[in-house]
Amino acid sequence: MLILTFSRISYTLTISQNNNTLRQQLLRDGAVSRKLKELTLLGINLAERYPRGVKLHAEGARKCGASDEQIAETALTALLTGGIPAWFEVVDVLESGGK
Repeated sequence: MLILTFSRISYTLTISQNNNTLRQQLLRDGAVSRKLKELTLLGINLAERYPRGVKLHAEGARKCGASDEQIAETALTALLTGGIPAWFEVVDVLESGGK
C-alpha cells in the first residue's frame, strides 16, 4: 500500500505487480473526472507522439462521453508542446471514429 499526502489531501493506493490495479485506481472518477483524466493523457501522448497511447486514451475519453470536438480541442492544445506533428497523430483517430 502506498499513501501519498499533499498538504491536507491523502491518497491511498494499493500497489501490486499488476499495473492494471494502479491504473484502475488512478483513472477512476474522483476530484477530477475520468473523462478529463483520459483527455489529459491523450494530450500528453500526443505531445510525446506515442500513437498507441493516443488511440488508447482517445477511446477511453470517448467511452467517458468525450465528443470529437473535445478530442480535437485537446489535440490542438497539445500543439503548444508537441507542435504540428501532435495534430497528425490524432487525425486518424478522429477520421476512423474510434474504430
